[in-house]
Amino acid sequence: MQTHSLRSRAALAPLIALALALSACGGPAPGGPGDPDPDPDPDPTGVTPAILFLGDDSGILQVLHSTSTGIAARAPLVLPEDAEPCGSAAHDGRLYVGDYWNEVIYAYDLEAAIGGGVVSPLATATPNVSGIVEPCGLAFDSNGDLWVGDFSSGNRVLTFTDPATWSGDESPTPSRILTMSSAGSFQSWVDVVDVAFDDDGNLWVVDEWYETITRIDDPTSLPADATNTVPSLQIVDVEVPPSDGLSYSLYLPNSVAIGPDGMVYVGNDWSSTNLITRYDDVGLVDTTGQVELVPGAYIVAPAPLTRSFSVGFDPDGRLWVADRARLHRLTGYTGDGVVNAGSGDSIALAGATTYYGGMTWVAWSGD
Repeated sequence: MQTHSLRSRAALAPLIALALALSACGGPAPGGPGDPDPDPDPDPTGVTPAILFLGDDSGILQVLHSTSTGIAARAPLVLPEDAEPCGSAAHDGRLYVGDYWNEVIYAYDLEAAIGGGVVSPLATATPNVSGIVEPCGLAFDSNGDLWVGDFSSGNRVLTFTDPATWSGDESPTPSRILTMSSAGSFQSWVDVVDVAFDDDGNLWVVDEWYETITRIDDPTSLPADATNTVPSLQIVDVEVPPSDGLSYSLYLPNSVAIGPDGMVYVGNDWSSTNLITRYDDVGLVDTTGQVELVPGAYIVAPAPLTRSFSVGFDPDGRLWVADRARLHRLTGYTGDGVVNAGSGDSIALAGATTYYGGMTWVAWSGD
């Protein structure tokens, strides 16, 4: 998988360095009078045991177990030969994994996947649609339909009905093909890297190439041929006042997670940029063109993280971030402006490679 930049590293370097320097010296205090508790983490004894799946370019899914005593690595799930995972999603006792290199979607028994090791998929699905499909970013809607981003090839998101019926070698036909309108000032998608649903059932799509975050309201009501769909909101990269110590609001966005507060958190894939961009005013609707929405916060993840590839919330609503080598649970991240987050649980990641397509958390009380 390739990443792309629309701006010079040389121009960004001093500004990024300033943001990191703010982190090292303490920076602005997260929160203030009347702000939420800057550390929203629950009592550790109340932590819901959960499993985290995290895609690894070396052909595995990292499997980690979070409990009240911290987080620990389990045996990774070994994917078929040459697999390069790009997102996963769990539903109804199954784990679905997108493999953008082999252009398929794997379906695993969830308990077997949690056990790790070499596990045969219940199904290997090759989407029956024109053009190459490179699955990247998976999410389920409230109806149990699977939505899959198509990285690089198709400027689209595909919907699959009843994936629980997949078995063996499948060639499922999408029940819906969603593409973005390029009318007006909207930007069509090029590299879809992650998709997610909020509590209102709205679909969020991350395009890394043009650095946009797009919201499609009520997507399940769209027709099967949902080409040239006009979005409800498309957020684009904006310049940031130098006083914030940054330059831009997005640095190759790579993952999106909706917080329990309803805010949208975006992980970034720019080298040496351990920033998470948080958008607060996500209820806006503008179907006329792109919106230069100023983020509510730029969350600086603690060292030694160097990127914020993958962000996600566990079943207790706690925020986690991963780069190529480490996973952190963040604390003290609810302030505004430049917020220097602390670290709760932290663990080195064995794969130490690229984590595309976000995180998948599953509540799990097993051993």
